[in-house]
Amino acid sequence: MTITDQRLLSIRDSLSAGSHKVLSVDIFDTLLWRCVPEPNDVFLVLGQQLQNSARLSPHLSPLAFAELRHSAQAKARERAFAATGSREVSLSDIYAELPNSIFADSFPPDRRVLAELDCERSLMVLDEEIVSLMRHAKASAACVILVSDTYLSSQNVNECLRSAGFLDEGLVDRLYVSCEEGKPKYLDLFDFILNDLGISSESLIHIGDNPDADILPCQTRGIECLHYDKWSFSERAQAREFHSDRVTRLALLGSKGDYGLTGLRSRLYHRSPEDLENPQRYYWGYGASVLTPVFASFARWIVHVCQ
Repeated sequence: MTITDQRLLSIRDSLSAGSHKVLSVDIFDTLLWRCVPEPNDVFLVLGQQLQNSARLSPHLSPLAFAELRHSAQAKARERAFAATGSREVSLSDIYAELPNSIFADSFPPDRRVLAELDCERSLMVLDEEIVSLMRHAKASAACVILVSDTYLSSQNVNECLRSAGFLDEGLVDRLYVSCEEGKPKYLDLFDFILNDLGISSESLIHIGDNPDADILPCQTRGIECLHYDKWSFSERAQAREFHSDRVTRLALLGSKGDYGLTGLRSRLYHRSPEDLENPQRYYWGYGASVLTPVFASFARWIVHVCQ
């Protein structure tokens, strides 16, 4: 597959020139993007799915579940820090903080973690152009690693990758997840990676979406990095299209999220044809990220009415 994302072209050329020995790729919202605007929206979608399938207690709303799930994560991290000095936890640690009373009696504890994993997998979409860049890195004799701040185990992460259609596991030389290494990205995971691989910071190039977890730690270590920002296509999208009021947000997302529209728009914005002149790229980006969703929906309506 040809790489058309304008953000990735400089990395492609750098790898071709042998300027970097290792390509490091963040996983969630970079290699895999979710069909929700923000990661915490997964909890709203999960709450709705649990309610629809009668796996929540009748007195609990999906919104209340999402708030409790978010709080349980914070509590698990506080408990881990008090015991070990590290805030890294597993998904099982998080669910141990949730009271049994919020779930239906027929929904046993061993199924709850699996329900969230199933929900996560159902919302994952593979970024094929990132995969193409990984293939290019391997063809250029560079090492490829995946790096993630996550409470999911490496087994869980690999399941998410396979479920999204990433089947070429030979592309990945090493997978680093913070909960298994006991080190988050913002603190010392990149130091651990450099030492583990026996390379200098100049040999590594990293791609990620989070300014605090992906970009700042690399910049302070002299690691070249690319901010794969999913909101760069429109400030309005993040600030206004999905209301910050949680009740309104839940009504918009339902049990299916945004069907991947946010992630798709952010990528199409940067993926103009390679032969397009620079002055025209603005119009491509506006058309792809703003007009296309509207007119595509309108066209589907016309087809539906005609049928």
